[in-house]
Amino acid sequence: MKGQTQKIQYGSAFETIAIGGKPTGHSVFAIAGAGTGPYIDAVSHPLIETGLHTKPKELENALRAQLITFYEKHVIPFASYPDSERPDFDLLLARGNTSTGDRIWQTHKNTLAEVSPCAAVGGGKFYADNLLQRLYEYRPVEFATFLAAFVIFQVKENVEGCGKTTSILVIEEGKAYRIAWESLLKLEIEFRRYPWLESDVFNCLAEPDPDAAKKLWDRATKRFVDLHSRLSAIKLESDGMV
Repeated sequence: MKGQTQKIQYGSAFETIAIGGKPTGHSVFAIAGAGTGPYIDAVSHPLIETGLHTKPKELENALRAQLITFYEKHVIPFASYPDSERPDFDLLLARGNTSTGDRIWQTHKNTLAEVSPCAAVGGGKFYADNLLQRLYEYRPVEFATFLAAFVIFQVKENVEGCGKTTSILVIEEGKAYRIAWESLLKLEIEFRRYPWLESDVFNCLAEPDPDAAKKLWDRATKRFVDLHSRLSAIKLESDGMV
């Protein structure tokens, strides 16, 4: 949400991320949120407990009921306040389990709906959703991590009010780990070269003269090989399990 808090927090998620423990079944539950920071913190703790300790068939209704109750008690009483003073938040919730698989939900106000395969919250949501719809493919988790880093970078570059550091949490097979910020910083340095490549390809397509188009294509090819080599050399390393 533009102008409001987006942050990372562990132990209690393009944002607040809250990670619960791993009970029998190797489960992990994560929450990414944008909005009023203290409210995200407050709602995260009970949602995590519900996410970790509720049967899969009952989980969505339990999360929805908890969200509605929180809104009734802590958000709706301030509904008449000015926009700048009225608390609000949107969340992404994800549960990973070795036996039941992964699920993602998105909230808006006091509504909750399951989404797949990707979603975003915050001031850059519409820009991020547009990129995700164009670029997403069902690929290994390494691709999803790379895509998340690229989309977040583009949002920070193009959407007013979005910025600062990037943090990515990966949920896979009932486990969670965070990508080292050093790896993400290296990616973002190289992502700055991408507009040059995009410009070369567009100018090549727009050039009516075949010989001139070939020269532009040769330049684009060189840029692609160089950028691909640079990105391939960056290892998306974990900074440890969380």
